Amino acid sequence: MKIHSRYKNNIILYIISMSLISFATGIFLLAFNLHISVIIDSKVFISNFLLVGNASMAVGGIIFGRIIDKYKKNRVLLLSTVICGMAFCGECIMQSQLILYALSVIYGLGYSVLMSIHTPFIMEYVEEERQPYIINLCSSIKLFASTCGTFIGGLIPLKVISPINNSPYQLIFILAGSIYLLGSIPLIFCINKSNNNGQHTYSIEKIEKPKLSAFSLVFLILGLLIFFSPYMNLYFNNRYNLNLRYISIIITIIEICPVITNVLLSKLFKWFKESDIIIVGSTLCAVSFFALSFIEKLWIQIILFLLTTIISSFLFPQINRFLLKLYPENQIGKMSGYANFFYNIGDSIGTYSEGLFINYGIFSMPFLVAAILYIFLIHFIKNLHR
Repeated sequence: MKIHSRYKNNIILYIISMSLISFATGIFLLAFNLHISVIIDSKVFISNFLLVGNASMAVGGIIFGRIIDKYKKNRVLLLSTVICGMAFCGECIMQSQLILYALSVIYGLGYSVLMSIHTPFIMEYVEEERQPYIINLCSSIKLFASTCGTFIGGLIPLKVISPINNSPYQLIFILAGSIYLLGSIPLIFCINKSNNNGQHTYSIEKIEKPKLSAFSLVFLILGLLIFFSPYMNLYFNNRYNLNLRYISIIITIIEICPVITNVLLSKLFKWFKESDIIIVGSTLCAVSFFALSFIEKLWIQIILFLLTTIISSFLFPQINRFLLKLYPENQIGKMSGYANFFYNIGDSIGTYSEGLFINYGIFSMPFLVAAILYIFLIHFIKNLHR
């Protein structure tokens, strides 16, 4: 799978695009829940909004997964990024619940492609022995960009600059939307791998594939375990009554460390089996979440959040690659679409239920559920080929 050096620019351009999108998303996630609470008087709207978006991401994974194998990846990336950017901007402006739901669907369908294509894109342009490092490098850069967005978002003045919805977060969202759309520009300069309209010829080898049931359950659990990301701001605000500035600093601290540790931990693949690394890391996360469910002190919670964020941000993309490697190269896009489908079903369920837990003050339950889910994840990884 050695790729000519001229294709390395595609990875660089992809990283630049991904960084801009992640930076914009970091700004967006910091304030969006709070923005919604200002313009819409409903405790369940944000859960419903995220549920609709995640459900459309799941459907999009099934519909668009095959497109990744069939068409030129750089063009697919460009189109989906533009669609997502436009929907992203719309979500910041509109206040009609119906329109916001529609934009959530559009964004979800477009983002399903961005989610599904990430690992196949890297696997296509990077030699196999370098893939763990590049995947973790990309994860680190995404986290760093998102963290910078979160931190800078907390410094942007709260100011109503238009009577559209009278939200004090308008300036934050104008900046976020503009940067998101800029993320499509680097993708214009990506070059195609082949001259046969994106159709690739592969030699299909006999590979021991995981059962679809195990494959689907692993990604379902991974989706469920993403539950807390959209609610970290509300959690610290509701449980500890912290303002936006302190919340942005805490989230920055929690998210900045994986930028370094993701790259450092990728060296483990030189000495240990992938499956062993995944199992040990998942066990540590399970223990940490059990502790989070019982220990209430803020500084201990921050340390435990930091530990679980470091491990999970390292593990999740490697689990994705670990499973996709078991399929022939011309089926990776399709299977990534299936993975995205099950992942987003889990994310939809987890996002909806955990949002209710946070909004109604049942703070320990999400962590206890996460600990149990990690135990199930370990079981399915161990029995993947049985």
